[in-house]
Amino acid sequence: HNEEQEDARIQQAAAAQHEEASVSMEDTMRSLADSRVAEMSERHLVEDSIEKRNEATMELRHPAISLLQYEGEPTEDAMFVALRKEARKLSKVSQQEQKEREREEQRAEAASQEAAATKA
Repeated sequence: HNEEQEDARIQQAAAAQHEEASVSMEDTMRSLADSRVAEMSERHLVEDSIEKRNEATMELRHPAISLLQYEGEPTEDAMFVALRKEARKLSKVSQQEQKEREREEQRAEAASQEAAATKA
């Protein structure tokens, strides 16, 4: 009889321990998930601020004053403007090259269709 009580007590203790362990496991998982969410949202904030900063940099319009040179050295603003002009030129050139490539492809396509029509 005493042994049965002892067994029951051990089982209850084991069950209680098991319950505690699973609760603490759930808590751990929950806090892991929370920190993961926090990390993700922090990363989003950082990415957003980088994006905003990049947009702001792109939108900068430099007044003519910024082109003034200081003791013969171009200011950073003047260099920035020069770089932007260069970038515009390059992008126009690459757009023209793209158009020429497309024209070439169209010519080649037309020629191959003509050849096919001649064969038929």
